[in-house]
Amino acid sequence: MSDRVGKEKKIKLIGTILLWILALLICSLSKNSFISDGIPLTDSSVFQYIGYQMWKHGGIPYVDFFDHKGPVIYFVNMLGTYLSLRYGIFLIELLFMMVTLFFSWKTLAMFSDHLTALFSTILCYLFLYDFFECGNLVEEYAMAFMAVSIYLFSDYYKQKKVTCLRIIIIGICFVSVLFLRPNMIGIWLVFCAGIFIQELITKNYIFLIKVSGLFLLGVFIVSIPILVYLWYCQALKLFWDCYITFNFEYSGFAEGSAIQSFYSYLKSEFFIITICFWGIAILGNKRESWFWKYYLSALIALIVSVLLCCVSGNPVPHYLMTVFPIAAVGYGIGVPKVLGWMNGKGKVMILLGIGLQLMMFPKTYFKFQDEQKVNFDQVIGKIQEYSDENDRITVYGNACKYYLISERTSVSRYMYQYPIGDVRVSIMDAYFNDLCEKEPKMIIVDHTFDMAEENNERMERLIVSYDLLYEEEDISLWIKGLE
Repeated sequence: MSDRVGKEKKIKLIGTILLWILALLICSLSKNSFISDGIPLTDSSVFQYIGYQMWKHGGIPYVDFFDHKGPVIYFVNMLGTYLSLRYGIFLIELLFMMVTLFFSWKTLAMFSDHLTALFSTILCYLFLYDFFECGNLVEEYAMAFMAVSIYLFSDYYKQKKVTCLRIIIIGICFVSVLFLRPNMIGIWLVFCAGIFIQELITKNYIFLIKVSGLFLLGVFIVSIPILVYLWYCQALKLFWDCYITFNFEYSGFAEGSAIQSFYSYLKSEFFIITICFWGIAILGNKRESWFWKYYLSALIALIVSVLLCCVSGNPVPHYLMTVFPIAAVGYGIGVPKVLGWMNGKGKVMILLGIGLQLMMFPKTYFKFQDEQKVNFDQVIGKIQEYSDENDRITVYGNACKYYLISERTSVSRYMYQYPIGDVRVSIMDAYFNDLCEKEPKMIIVDHTFDMAEENNERMERLIVSYDLLYEEEDISLWIKGLE
């Protein structure tokens, strides 16, 4: 018995180390990692800029900056940029990724031994390379809250294990994701509904009242401080406009359809292999009744999560990151069956497949590193040389990285205009009014974005009173009063 316990502890220790390595490998794809150039891509640069301005200058989301994500992402980036403008976000990404992997492993260990569950976890999350897209995205942080909740839901189905703390944590995880982006809450909708129906059938009304109250307590623990903060900063109305109203407008603006998005995702290797393992999971031996209830709930949660990714009609790869924690359940049930059917050579083939997937890392890494075409250091050097921290500037397009790296502040609440200016035309009117009234020290025109011709003409008329300081094919810098 002691040898068995000792072996189990050794496996858990080695497994934890391997998951840290996998988390480090995945997060090294982040633009904030130690091996990257530190120049964030579009969405990430917006979040980091807002977070940086929050702690550095007391900026207020939705009031001083227009963006349509939930407030949690800005607080995460505030903490990250406070720790270190260059590497702080990476450290937080690494922590969140490890939480995701660790709790997925714990969930999968309910269906096999820890070693097989570790193998299943690694096999699933190796596909994350294709969807990570340089990191610091709302989906990346949402995965951690999802993985924790899926573990707690799974433990309820298998062992009926319920504690007050666990229900509160599920509520905290739910509202945290709700305040990241509202279309990522599929697993809570499905699992909570499944549990509610089960307990309602058994007429366990007292239990339902108790867990509902504890769940709401978890929701209030996160939501009340955030809403009080927004109320105190007079940002509640603007929060509603950005996060609710504008997101409805944005969803209706997409040229594609949910069906097109679904078809695009369906063609990915991850999706195909995931479907195979979920199908294999129901084959073979008889299962206890709890398993079928759990499998059905998890399958519906998977389907709902995928459909919610497709709602926007825009098949962006990183949207599918939110599917990984629930998709991993299929790997946890299906992979042990496949391994049981295989001989030694078959298992070696799977290991070779994992090795090949690991070899995709350099290709994925350099794919995004090579996207930077502008002589970025030269541009930042010019901004810092001809302006100081008190000067306000503007970037025309969608490249908050110039504010962030140069440590300058946008003259307008609309620090980026693409594509939000196409979704809501009044944004461009407000933006150009800000430029005319506040006269930024410098205007950086990013030519890589397909801005409306009407807005390009307005910008051309505006920069007539500015002097050209620096120009490349994709960018030009204009300064007021060059001597």
